[in-house]
Amino acid sequence: MIKDLFDIIDIRKDGIIDVNEWQQTFGYVNEGNSKLTLKSNHMAIWENSREYQRIGTVIAKNRKLLKAQLDNICTSEESVASYEELKMVLGNLLRGQFGNIEDDKMKAIVKVGEILKASEGSIGNRYDYVRILSVYKDRHAAP
Repeated sequence: MIKDLFDIIDIRKDGIIDVNEWQQTFGYVNEGNSKLTLKSNHMAIWENSREYQRIGTVIAKNRKLLKAQLDNICTSEESVASYEELKMVLGNLLRGQFGNIEDDKMKAIVKVGEILKASEGSIGNRYDYVRILSVYKDRHAAP
């Protein structure tokens, strides 16, 4: 019974229940109320949309090109990029088919690679772009 419930919540069928799949299934709980109030979030809905799936497929198909471009512009020896670097590279790839991707959508696309504790002296969030490309390969590449 638990496995069946897991399969229902795992919308992307990738063996992982992330926060978006959980929120898509159960919604958000508003705080400060003695009764539970579930409210849907537009980004959780978008991340389970056809557009998001198509964007994921484009990223998966072009991951070698994206990695090469990010390797060239990122100064770190590790596979770490800033949000602005990712936005520029991914935006260039996706603009032809999807137009300009809004910031909230771009942040949803790259959040799988977010590094919670950026190195000292860095500004803003940092992302492991190899992880991002790997996740999109696993989720969206043709078998």
